[in-house]
Amino acid sequence: MNTVLRATDSAEFLALVPALAGFTPRQSIVLLPFQRSRAHGAMRIDLPHSDADLEHYVDTAIGLVSRVAGTDAVAVVVYTDEAPQQTPDGIVLPSRRRR
Repeated sequence: MNTVLRATDSAEFLALVPALAGFTPRQSIVLLPFQRSRAHGAMRIDLPHSDADLEHYVDTAIGLVSRVAGTDAVAVVVYTDEAPQQTPDGIVLPSRRRR
C-alpha cells in the first residue's frame, strides 16, 4: 500500500521531509527522488567536511539517486545548524566550503 502525502506549497513540502525520511535530519543533505509528481523515498547523507573531495561527494549523491528506477527529478534539502549570512546582495546560505 502506498501512502500519499500532499503539499500545496514549498513550506508544506519541507515540513513533510522528516516524515519521508523517518526522522528529523541534522547536518545532512536529504535527496528525494521523484517520478513525475511523487517522491519515492528519501536518502540522507552527511554534509561534506571542509576538507572533503566535493567531486567524489557529488558523484556519490548522484549515484544514490540514479539507483531509483524511473527518477526524473530530484529535490535536495539541506539541514544545517549554521545560520545564513546577510550580505549587501541578499542572504547567503551557509557552506562548509571555505575559500
